[in-house]
Amino acid sequence: MERLRGLLENNISEKNHATRNTQPATSSFFDGFQKTTIAFFAVLLFFGCGKKADPVLPVYVAPKPVKNLTAVIRPESIVLLWKAPKKNTNDSPLVDLDGFRIFRSEIPIEKACLKCPRDFIQIFDYDYSGARGKVPGREWLFYFDRSFKFGSFFTYKIVCYTEKGIQSPASSFVDVYCEQPCVPPSGVSAKKNNRIVTVQWQAPKLLVDGTPVEEVEGFNVYRRTKEAAYDFFPVNKEIIKDLFFEDIPEKDDAVYFYSVRTLRRVKDTLIESALSEETEMSYMDITPAGVPQALTAIPTEKGIVLKWIQNVEEDFAGFNLYRKKPGEDRFVRLNEKLIKDNSWLDKTVKIRRSYIYGVTSVDRSVRGNESKMSETVKVKYIFK
Repeated sequence: MERLRGLLENNISEKNHATRNTQPATSSFFDGFQKTTIAFFAVLLFFGCGKKADPVLPVYVAPKPVKNLTAVIRPESIVLLWKAPKKNTNDSPLVDLDGFRIFRSEIPIEKACLKCPRDFIQIFDYDYSGARGKVPGREWLFYFDRSFKFGSFFTYKIVCYTEKGIQSPASSFVDVYCEQPCVPPSGVSAKKNNRIVTVQWQAPKLLVDGTPVEEVEGFNVYRRTKEAAYDFFPVNKEIIKDLFFEDIPEKDDAVYFYSVRTLRRVKDTLIESALSEETEMSYMDITPAGVPQALTAIPTEKGIVLKWIQNVEEDFAGFNLYRKKPGEDRFVRLNEKLIKDNSWLDKTVKIRRSYIYGVTSVDRSVRGNESKMSETVKVKYIFK
């Protein structure tokens, strides 16, 4: 740079000396050349002396590892369950999740070693189907590994990756001792008492290969409606140790089907049996609404006003009002549609005639269960 400045100064000095010894026309030419040269080198100096910044590499943030990785072993498959992470490793929202890579190692079960290194191979690339540009939800994700054989020790791990291909750290390992399951329970039946359905069964005594089983870990109960398949998760929240389970279905007036799986434990692995034969339960609401109370009859100018205490049941639908004359055997219903209020004006009465009234309540079930009649009230229509 100093050499460049020196050349510039020498050139300017020579131009000035030449200008003093030339004709005026020639002097004008060199004056223009001198100014152009000075401007050129000034620009070169300005842009050539700046310091360049260090190159900056783009920073990519990886997702946090998959958590809640779980394995459920059934006769037809080993089912992996997990939930997608919601954040990246810098705690920013994960909004560009693209998929999961599932890895598995396999050795004979007699060589199982929890402290030994695993030889993983990728067995599946799982495309994420959730909404793009949004944080993943809380739903469970499933993978069914059907390429397995009993008598093996499996270890699984999962990594997730973004749309840019940035991969998360690996999840925690899930170890699976894959041995023969028990046969399903037998003699499954169900009975209903009020709202409670009791499902009962008998414990199995064999594995599917015919080997006797000394003890089972417990049972899981599954329920479905007539229109649906069994849910993946059982109805019970904890493993059932008894040979029965009490259930209260969500809806009345439906037909439910129940099936049971046996659980066998091998070290830390729970192995489920196939579903048992199912049992059917018609879960109809046959419990009537409460009997109306405190029925009163008041003669008025327009007729007889009937009043009673309003029902408070959640499935209450309305009331029916009945009337008969003294000496008659049967009551006749006065209303065509259910009465929603707790009062009614009977305009069909005749002066100086006596009447007997009773009221019932009806629920919202398919059957429309009707209560017993309230205590009756007798009144003579006289109004002044």
